[in-house]
Formats: sequence, C-alpha cells, structure tokens
Amino acid sequence: LRDTVHTAVVSDSFRPFIDTARGFVKAMKEDPDYIEYMASGFGFGSSYVHSDDPQTGARFIKRIVKNEGKGALGRILDTPKKFFDVWEKIGAASENAARLGLYTNLKKKGETSFEAGFQARDLMDFSMRGSSQTVQILTRVTPFLNARAQGLYKLGRASRQNPKAFLLKAGLLSFVSLALWSLFKDDDRYKDLEDWDKWTYYHFWLGDDHYRIPKPFEIGAFFSSLPESIANVANGTEECGFIWD
Repeated sequence: LRDTVHTAVVSDSFRPFIDTARGFVKAMKEDPDYIEYMASGFGFGSSYVHSDDPQTGARFIKRIVKNEGKGALGRILDTPKKFFDVWEKIGAASENAARLGLYTNLKKKGETSFEAGFQARDLMDFSMRGSSQTVQILTRVTPFLNARAQGLYKLGRASRQNPKAFLLKAGLLSFVSLALWSLFKDDDRYKDLEDWDKWTYYHFWLGDDHYRIPKPFEIGAFFSSLPESIANVANGTEECGFIWD
C-alpha cells in the first residue's frame, strides 16, 4: 500500500493499486514478465535472501532447482519449511509488486529490459550505500536509516525530473488526505488518537470498526501528515509548540 502511492507520485508510467495488484499476481504466478525482471538483476529477493551477494544468490537458486520436478506433491504444505517458503514467496511478491507493475508498463512503452529494470529498482534501491565509510557505518547500525536516506534522495530527484507532474500528483494526494481528514476531524475517536498514529496512518471508521491504511514514508510525511497536522492545529485537534524540561 505504501509502495503503490509512492510509485504513483515519483513515476509517470504507473497506475496506483491497479498495477500493484497485477504485479503481485505476476510475481506469485512467476509468469514470464516476473522471470525476465528478476533475471535482469534489478529485482529484489525475499527478506531472507541477500540478493546482492552472489554466493547467497547461488545457494538460493540451487535450492529452487532442487525442488523442481516434484509436480503437485511439491506444492502440498505438509512441512513447516514449505509454509516458510510460501511466506517468503508472498514477501518477495509484495516487495516487487509495484516494481514489476512499473517494469511491465515501461517494457510496453518500448524500454529495454535493462532500462525498465533499472527504473523499477530505482523506486527505492536499498542496496545503495554511498562511498562514505562514516555513512555506511551509521546505516548499518541504525535501523531504517538507509531506507529513509534513499527515500529522500529519490523524492528529490523525482521532483526535479518532472516538477509539474510531481507537484500535480503530490497536490492531489494532499487534497485526498485532507478530504478524508475533514470527515473525521471532529470525531472524538480521531481526536483521541496519539500523534504518531495520526502521522503514520490514514484513519477512517465504518460504523464502530476502525481502519488504518499505512501512509507512504517520505511522500506521506510531506504531502499527507504535514498538511493534516497543520489542519489539526488550526482545528484545535493538536497543540503546536515545544515542551522544554
């Protein structure tokens, strides 16, 4: 859900939710587009595979080849390991869903596999580390620091590459966020939420059921959470200021 909004804002060749859903199905089915994208070298493995390490990747491929030829019997979830493998596959499919959707769209526009794969990976390239030893040490010991740095880096580049389209889509996201906020801004259930909860999720209620939709990280912070926080201060829902010890 975070990826689909992020990709829609920073890319001109992506339809939110639709292309993500198609990419997820393609990844789960391992259809030719998925195989071609992963073979391009720009795909991401599951959370438990260091896809940028050739030796780890080789062991992973050998394990897959070993399981080939078992037919339907190999798909029966009769061991904990098989359940774990399915869970890994779902994780990898969700990680690549938006990327694969963008890759497929770019290929249809005539881009080469290399260029389409590069742009799909460049949505958020977690393998980028920079050349500074200090920065590399900090990103290794600080959880998610590298992901946030790469997210801001991509956000800045996207805003410069096509500023009009970027501002239009970012403004649309702010408009939709504030429209949802306006429906519940005076609801005591919304007012009682802690600040971190408001900043991290979109909130809405259907009857007594409370739903949270995760916001995209950098784009959500700038174009959803910030406008909502300003509106909350103006509405008296949040306080503005600092508390000094």
